Amino acid sequence: MAETSDPASGTITDRDIVVTYVYEKLPDPTYTVTVYRVDEAGNDLVAPASVSGMKSGMSYSSSLKTIEGYTFKEMAADSDPASGTIVDRDIVVTYVYSKDEVVVPPTYNYTVVAEYYTNDSKDGGKNIASVADVLALPTADEVANTYKADNADFNGETYRFTSVTKDGTVYTLRYDRTYVVPNLYTLQVRWLSEDGDVLAKQVLQIKKEGSEYSTQQKSFEGYTFVRTEGDAVSGIMDDNKAVTYIYSKDEPVDPPVDPVDPVDPVDPVDPVDPVDPVDPVDPVDPVDPVDPVDPVDPVDPVDPVDPVDPVDPVDPVDPVDPVDPVDPVDPVDPVDPVDPVDPVDPVDPVDPVDPVDPVDPVDPVDPVDPEDPEDPIDIPDDDVPLADVPQTGDLSVLWMAMTGASAAGLIGLGVTRKKKDEE
Repeated sequence: MAETSDPASGTITDRDIVVTYVYEKLPDPTYTVTVYRVDEAGNDLVAPASVSGMKSGMSYSSSLKTIEGYTFKEMAADSDPASGTIVDRDIVVTYVYSKDEVVVPPTYNYTVVAEYYTNDSKDGGKNIASVADVLALPTADEVANTYKADNADFNGETYRFTSVTKDGTVYTLRYDRTYVVPNLYTLQVRWLSEDGDVLAKQVLQIKKEGSEYSTQQKSFEGYTFVRTEGDAVSGIMDDNKAVTYIYSKDEPVDPPVDPVDPVDPVDPVDPVDPVDPVDPVDPVDPVDPVDPVDPVDPVDPVDPVDPVDPVDPVDPVDPVDPVDPVDPVDPVDPVDPVDPVDPVDPVDPVDPVDPVDPVDPVDPVDPVDPEDPEDPIDIPDDDVPLADVPQTGDLSVLWMAMTGASAAGLIGLGVTRKKKDEE
């Protein structure tokens, strides 16, 4: 209020009332222009743009911007115009965008295979490549240019690319070759002795014309290589080939044998006195028969034992049946006496034999491989006859008989040797 001003309200008392209000001039107001870009749900797609300090009467403008994945649809219903004049208030401009539909372009998968032919006969094939997710299928020529050079070999053979075909998403590369059947020849290799004996199994092989061949010399015990006959031992197959290796049989070499020392002559044996005849043995008396054994009386049964508490009583034992008597043994027939042996006439003594000059040693003979020994034959004691020798129990008689037999053998040996010397 002015200093001289009456109060703004009161009572008039015999004078005029002057009420003075004093005003201060305010600065001009400023305003803000804000631009929003939102989706259909009102969400900001980019940060809002604003300009402040704008005064009433000033013009403003905004522009449409491109936002990836969205398309401008409209201005919001409560939006100020995109451009205009500020009239005593803030300006809010709102652009509304709709989200673009994501359009996924189609993709394709394709396969590349190769087929191989010999003289127009199919040898086989293989997969070369499998390609996925391409936006467009290549042309047949594009596939051929990419793969034909690296796939000409198959099963060890080389083919030439001839064509490519396309069937849907399958590309087929064709490779061809021409094969000329070569001539076939036989290679025979033999190993023979000079007498024509076969020393090893021959070798027969079928080989293509123009291929290389080679043969090998072998070693055989008891034989020495001499020469080859027929074709060269190695070379090129341009015809049938036969190579024969010839061997000579080695001469056997016997090891030297030490000469055998001469045998000293045997001294003559003195004649043996004749042996007295042996007296006959008296016959053995027959054996009396054995009396039969009396039967055994049956055993009386055992009285039962009184039971002891808490053990149950034992049942009585049944009596044993009597044993049948043994049949008597038949008597042995007496042995017939042995006839006495006639005495041997004494042999005239043999004149002593002059010693034989030692024989020159014989050239050694090739050793003979030993034969396997035969199994010895067991002779049981029962096979030796005893009936001709009386069993008197007197060892002196047996000793005299053995001495006579030995002497007779020695005398016969001396007579035989003398006859040989006279011959």
